[in-house]
Amino acid sequence: APERIFAPPPFEQTAGAGFSGVGELAGYTLSRTAESLQLTLVWKATATPTQRYSVFVHLGDEANVLAQSVAQPANNQRPTPGWLAGEYIVDVHRLALNAVPAGNYALYVGLFNPVNGERVPTTSPDNRVPLTEITFP
Repeated sequence: APERIFAPPPFEQTAGAGFSGVGELAGYTLSRTAESLQLTLVWKATATPTQRYSVFVHLGDEANVLAQSVAQPANNQRPTPGWLAGEYIVDVHRLALNAVPAGNYALYVGLFNPVNGERVPTTSPDNRVPLTEITFP
């Protein structure tokens, strides 16, 4: 089993977005190459959910998702029913950029129930949290 972390690991950007009954997205680090984005999310558990939630990362605009990652936290190593309040979970996602046309896009993150597709409530209207804008030349 992965080691539990109770001290905040390093990250570049603070997010502070709450996910009802699960935890908060404390922050993230984003790196980019010509072919892909790597997004390292740092979750802070505030509860131990009974539901196994999946994480989604969307790159796109209001209407379109141009690249995405969908997975259980930490590459299936840290399912949400194993989270303990106060611990941090480091969760890496990679998005392939080969199909992304030039333009300005937003990067969104959320949690959802993979059985019925229902998203975990956040303060964002569509229950996905916008992290940053990214421009593709």
